[in-house]
Amino acid sequence: MAQHVQATLRFANKHNIRLTIKNTGHNPEKSSGYGSLSIWTHHMKHIEIHRYFTPTKCRSAESPFGAAIVGAGVQDGEILQYLAKRNLTTVVGSNMDVGVTGWATGGGHGILTGVYGMGADNIIEANIVTSQRDIVTANECQNSDIFWAIRGGVVALVSF
Repeated sequence: MAQHVQATLRFANKHNIRLTIKNTGHNPEKSSGYGSLSIWTHHMKHIEIHRYFTPTKCRSAESPFGAAIVGAGVQDGEILQYLAKRNLTTVVGSNMDVGVTGWATGGGHGILTGVYGMGADNIIEANIVTSQRDIVTANECQNSDIFWAIRGGVVALVSF
């Protein structure tokens, strides 16, 4: 999926087309990006469980731990249902139709955050398509500026 986003960014840049990137949010069928080329991540529903995850190229990371890799369109209710079938849980918001990645990168407050931290605190790695159209992995050991930014830091990431 990242390659599709990358190709769309290249196309929009080459043809000077305005671009809208939309996650899923509340009632995703009712909102749109009229007047622009739109990347809609709502159908990126991949979920993968790793019982022993170590961030990519991260030797300083703690011992492997459990983690879920989720696509950009996975919603809170979907991840909870998927994890419950495996006797697992995670922090999510209070509305089940909100996208996990958008919720978490916006801070991410929910019923379990008092015990397990905010959604942003639970992001351990992300595959990102940059505005320069590169696909990068961001975690505490590589592209740490991007990693810090998606977890709530203030960094300007837009440059064309």
